[in-house]
Amino acid sequence: MTAVIARRGAARRIGLAVGVGLLMVTAGLFCMALSPLPGVAFGCTVVLGVGVSVCTGHLWPAYLQATPMDQLGRYQSLLVFAQMAALLIATVLFTAIAGRLGARWSLALCAACTLVTLIWWITSSQRRLGSPS
Repeated sequence: MTAVIARRGAARRIGLAVGVGLLMVTAGLFCMALSPLPGVAFGCTVVLGVGVSVCTGHLWPAYLQATPMDQLGRYQSLLVFAQMAALLIATVLFTAIAGRLGARWSLALCAACTLVTLIWWITSSQRRLGSPS
């Protein structure tokens, strides 16, 4: 998916593409949490991976376009730091949850967090565009 985005360019409606990507991530995670068979879980993982590619493949170019050229290195460093810090916290948190409650609960809670992110994305996008709440 990332190669397709790189070849064809980002979608004109970046906000919609990011929303679709987040929806796919949420669906893939919930599907994996509920999956009864390894083959079904594999299919869910594919949906999850495509969703991550769609989301990040549209967010990064938008972020880079909005960054002042003389500050590009600093902005990229800050973004990577924020991603790594969030990854560290999430890894510890969801591993602890998986250890206590099981992998299904950990995946389901991760999906719930992604769903909250999707809801935030939709509502904040509507506010930025001046749409009624």
